[in-house]
Amino acid sequence: MRFIRKHKNFFLLLTLLSFFFSIFVGVGSYFFLAWDTRNVAAKVGKAKIGRQLFEMSYRQALEGMKADNPELEMTPEVEGNLKNNVLRELIIRELVTLEARAWGLRSTGREVAQDIASRPAFQTDGRFDPAKYYQFAMRTLGILPKELEAERSKDLTDMKFRALVSWSFPPSPSELQWLYHVYSPTRTAAAWAKEADAFSRRVQSEEALATLNQLLLQLSQKHPIESYLGQEQAAQ
Repeated sequence: MRFIRKHKNFFLLLTLLSFFFSIFVGVGSYFFLAWDTRNVAAKVGKAKIGRQLFEMSYRQALEGMKADNPELEMTPEVEGNLKNNVLRELIIRELVTLEARAWGLRSTGREVAQDIASRPAFQTDGRFDPAKYYQFAMRTLGILPKELEAERSKDLTDMKFRALVSWSFPPSPSELQWLYHVYSPTRTAAAWAKEADAFSRRVQSEEALATLNQLLLQLSQKHPIESYLGQEQAAQ
């Protein structure tokens, strides 16, 4: 319950996006024959989320779930829910990427290269090892290195966008102190002086999340979402 309370805004976002998601899943069957969707998991506006990317993300999420919950029975319902969650995460990232581009936010090739080279999994004796990187991309993930770099570029842009949102709406010192007394009316001035910094970070994080949630809901209407998962089976 503590985890749910802590992340209630995120679960609210998933619930609201599920509403949009279910609508587009329902109506997608009327027009998916207009073009080949066998290699596409979903569309966000004009952007496509490839089925290969979805399957790769799903496999990684499934392996993580099994590692974290070795006793969990992998029923069709559990796997179906995981697939929906993975696709939602990819849709959210695509929405953020589209809006970030509209704001002029991008990740440079140098930033992507530095991020990849800094990862221990791609290093030998503390230095970047191209062979390890190529092996991971092509053998483990089954994609070309340039495709992995494109996905990592989206991840970095997503982080930039979220950071910008968190910096765009900082509460003033007087607003922070007022909120502190609303949350903790019995706390003293001495307690406020001690806890002000931590409370400020907490409020800014919650405010940024609420702002991001609102932006995503607006963007889901601005960029129509269409899902094609399961339509191949339904067409057979």
